[in-house]
Amino acid sequence: MMTAARRIGLPLAINLVALVALFGGAFVAAPYGCAGGTSAYVFGGIGVVLLVMAVPIVFGRRELGTAIGLAGLSALVGLTTWISGFFLADLPVICALF
Repeated sequence: MMTAARRIGLPLAINLVALVALFGGAFVAAPYGCAGGTSAYVFGGIGVVLLVMAVPIVFGRRELGTAIGLAGLSALVGLTTWISGFFLADLPVICALF
């Protein structure tokens, strides 16, 4: 049986590590933006957002409605982190027009 602190702590730690890695990955991918860095960051962001959505459902010992609500909130936090990392690291969107 999981205690309350462990029930909250482990999913929170997983989400925080994933979001910090995503945000840091933006700054790693930025110098290589036109050589595949932007696409790597986009696909990595999709994976992290799906991960942080799944964590409350997998680790949650709650009703399904509450777990889905927490998954939606986690997805919102993940999308915010993803987009802010994209703009703060100044990843290129269009590398060459011609």
